[in-house]
Amino acid sequence: MNGTVIIAGGATFGDGRAELYDPATNRWSNAGTAARNTETMTRLADGRVFITGQGKEAHLYDPATNHWSVAAPMLQDRVDPSATLLGDRRVLVAGGSTTTGGQQLWLTSAEIYDPALNRWSPAGCMAQARWEQTATLLSTKVLIAGGGIPPAALSSAELFDSGGAAASPPVDSCPTGGPIQAGTEAPSAAASATVTTPSAVSTGAVTHAPVGPAAEPVRLTGIPGVGTLAISRLAAVGIVAAALVLLALAAALFLWARSRRRGI
Repeated sequence: MNGTVIIAGGATFGDGRAELYDPATNRWSNAGTAARNTETMTRLADGRVFITGQGKEAHLYDPATNHWSVAAPMLQDRVDPSATLLGDRRVLVAGGSTTTGGQQLWLTSAEIYDPALNRWSPAGCMAQARWEQTATLLSTKVLIAGGGIPPAALSSAELFDSGGAAASPPVDSCPTGGPIQAGTEAPSAAASATVTTPSAVSTGAVTHAPVGPAAEPVRLTGIPGVGTLAISRLAAVGIVAAALVLLALAAALFLWARSRRRGI
């Protein structure tokens, strides 16, 4: 944008103001209004800026006129998705979360925005529901990695190929993921799932659980006023060994004291 930087949305008083920063003059100027809190911002090939990421609404900013306009609404309302400008000038928006019936759900669906037609089309289902993930354009594909389903973080990754099948299932046919309960494992990416686009290529395990005997928990219960304690097996062995050493020292001291008394 001619060397200037646009800052839009965010969480403050909810007025959605946008600003332009000019590094040549070290000054800020007004850039209209774009009411977003958790938006994605993508610079299009024609210089306009495309914003999505809160509900179904999408907006376009034209730096030539310093004006915002409403774009076609997304097929799925989503918060904190990823947005990637593809080589064919379209924008891939994937994942994120939505709220249905008061319950927050995490999305596997993806869709593509065509700025030339101002139109959205479905782009298949990811193998793993995720939000706040990264999406990096490769030579012909998009690498989608990380993100999470709170409170679990994901280490899986998948590839989107825009040259895949032309027909994709509707976004509302893609499965969703619910919150992960504390103490349970995060779901693994379904590497064997059949999808159109994006294509699911699992490149890593999803969970980060430690392995080996040292990781197996030993629970100590029934301590009044303390509750349940969880320690590792190695720590428990160390505590028992230390207790035995102390008992041995106490026994030796007792025997030594008795022999001293008899000597007297």
